Amino acid sequence: MPLTPEDVVEKRFNPTRVREGYAQDEVDDFLDEVVAELRRLNAENAELRGQLNQCQARVSELTRAGAQTAPAAEAAPAAPEEAPEVVAQAAPEVVVVPEPSPAPAPAEAQVDAAGTPGGEDAAARAAGVIALAQRLHDEYVREGESQRDALVMAAHEEAERLVAEAEEKRDRTLGDLEGRRLQLQQSIQQLHGRETTYREQLEQFMATQLEDLRRVARAVPDDAVTS
Repeated sequence: MPLTPEDVVEKRFNPTRVREGYAQDEVDDFLDEVVAELRRLNAENAELRGQLNQCQARVSELTRAGAQTAPAAEAAPAAPEEAPEVVAQAAPEVVVVPEPSPAPAPAEAQVDAAGTPGGEDAAARAAGVIALAQRLHDEYVREGESQRDALVMAAHEEAERLVAEAEEKRDRTLGDLEGRRLQLQQSIQQLHGRETTYREQLEQFMATQLEDLRRVARAVPDDAVTS
């Protein structure tokens, strides 16, 4: 029984009881059927291609034969036309010259009548082969265009996804860097504030110590310092 796409779609496998999944033997058997059917289709396709090539060669042969017989058919009725020249040359010697009978005309009709049925059959076969070749060509072109459109659409979707991921990563990285920059600025401002506070406290301490030394110096008598 030939395998159809519907068989592939409607095929159902029995799940195993031991673990999740399908029976391996059934899957293998079905895949063997698929492989056999695909091989048969490929062989049939190759055979049809060979027949198509033979038909095209036959069409070319018939076309060449028709092109060769056409000049001969056109040249056949031209022979009687030379008779008037002969009559004109022989006019001084012959008193009465009978008119040439159009004998080749029936022969031409017979040639046309004999060649017409075979030519019609060959033309019909050639037209059928050409129509088949054109139909196969159109199908291949449509299939190629469909695959091309699908690939282009998938490529666009993948590119958009990658761009979106890159932009998201960039924004996240920039946000992290901005947060760290703000933290560093706050730390620097805090350090500047502490430096100012320490400097003011140090200046006040030094001023207090100098003032204490001046008071002590004024309180000590000069003779005590001399002794």
